[in-house]
Amino acid sequence: MKNSPYLQQLDIMTQVTRKAGEIAREFQAKGFKQLDMKEKGDPFLTEADIAIDTHLKTSLMKAFPDYGWYSEETKPTEECLTKEFCFVVDPIDGTRDFVERNGEFSISVGLIHNGKPVVGIVYAPMKDRFISGAKGTGVMLNGEVQPAIAEKNVAGSEVVVSRSETRAGLWAPFEDKLNIGVVGSAAHKIALVAIGMADANPSLKPKNLWDICAGQFLVEEAGGHFVQLNGEEIEYTDINYRLKNYVAGPSKAYNTELMQILNSK
Repeated sequence: MKNSPYLQQLDIMTQVTRKAGEIAREFQAKGFKQLDMKEKGDPFLTEADIAIDTHLKTSLMKAFPDYGWYSEETKPTEECLTKEFCFVVDPIDGTRDFVERNGEFSISVGLIHNGKPVVGIVYAPMKDRFISGAKGTGVMLNGEVQPAIAEKNVAGSEVVVSRSETRAGLWAPFEDKLNIGVVGSAAHKIALVAIGMADANPSLKPKNLWDICAGQFLVEEAGGHFVQLNGEEIEYTDINYRLKNYVAGPSKAYNTELMQILNSK
């Protein structure tokens, strides 16, 4: 493994996230309760989300008590993202996939340093895909360093998109222009780009920072490019910040061409 100033964080985050995967598999095997979140407009929250979030927070904050914590399942403090280091976590990204037991949910654990992602882990335990890296290490799949992302042309490339966006008909206008595949979990899709199992992942709907932090880091560490459709970079300074949309792809040139197609509709 190449040298990195974040190897200690990566090592501990790896151990803790692997244990989180074991917890997820146990819930998939024995069953789980869905919690009533109708007042928040979210029908997909389970006891597994809470259990995994609790495990991740307890374990990581014990190891790094001075770090901030920003998670989908934990009410954030205003200053959490302004700390020198902050974990940005989605304990189950793709809870609908978790509930439907299609195996495509993931556990997403990112670390930002002075507002920039520097470590990322996306673990799809039912697929046995542990995708990880720290700044300077390259991107690893199950511990093996992967090649850097190769340049691609949009024509003929494989673009993976959201199942919920597909169900809503958002990708129908592009089916004659793009080779579209459907995969669950935003973090999982982005990480597939980082390891070359997909060429690009665009999203047309808003996302939170916990959805994309680890995946964004992995794509960029692999030599790829991550940007919103309007060209704006991602900000990790405001707990209320949401992306309008994004493209994760092999290069700025590729993403620019893909964004032209997406913005034409």
